[in-house]
Amino acid sequence: MITAVEKTLTYLAMPCGLMWLGLIALTLLAWRRRQRALLVSLSVLLAIYTLAGNNELSKLLMRWLERDYARIRPLEQGPYDAVFVLGGGVGIAINGDAQLESAGDRAALGARLYHTGRTQRLAASGMTVAGPRNESRDSAEATTTIWREWAVPEEHMLQLRGTNTREEMAAIRWLLDEHPEWKRLGLVTSAWHLPRAMRLAKKQGLALEPLPANFRGTAVDWSPWLLIIPNADGFLNGQLACKEFLARMVGQ
Repeated sequence: MITAVEKTLTYLAMPCGLMWLGLIALTLLAWRRRQRALLVSLSVLLAIYTLAGNNELSKLLMRWLERDYARIRPLEQGPYDAVFVLGGGVGIAINGDAQLESAGDRAALGARLYHTGRTQRLAASGMTVAGPRNESRDSAEATTTIWREWAVPEEHMLQLRGTNTREEMAAIRWLLDEHPEWKRLGLVTSAWHLPRAMRLAKKQGLALEPLPANFRGTAVDWSPWLLIIPNADGFLNGQLACKEFLARMVGQ
């Protein structure tokens, strides 16, 4: 019981929780003063904020996006002539070094596929990112830097350009036109991003096998502080999910 109270108070003391409490207070004040128009507006805003920051709801959205790939075990697939790892999992730290970010499991899975013999060729793609002194560095370069440190030989790595998933697929199409001898091909990206990546791959006429990484649709925690109080993880997962749904709506 004490632990539950402590966790609830901790969540309420965080910026998302304080904003939520503020909205509740303003809504109650509008109700008390019988300011009907303001009450309706604040109630709608409170409901949207509560749902948008609900981590458990966002997990359900992620699980829906990941549903077609939840049973795939990448290290049991292959072997592949090449595996393409989409960018977004590696960035540049303030000291200029390459570092794994929230989707760093993409890069890690690529290295694991190589070291377990599922492929002998890794291709990293990704957009240009700003370094600590505003110099441009390519996230594909950052990914291969980490792979090199993880003992993937230089001659078994490739870099592809692309500022978004559509451009990355076009770059893969161009590379495969240069290597028609590559037959079986794998695609590594976050499981929640795979539906969009596979749609865009199909538009490019690419026959890629999905290799999911970075699952975010974990089991729902029925703890009251997580079911009710908005938090940063909920906003992050919800935004990622909404971005994928928006891409689907506009045909991407």
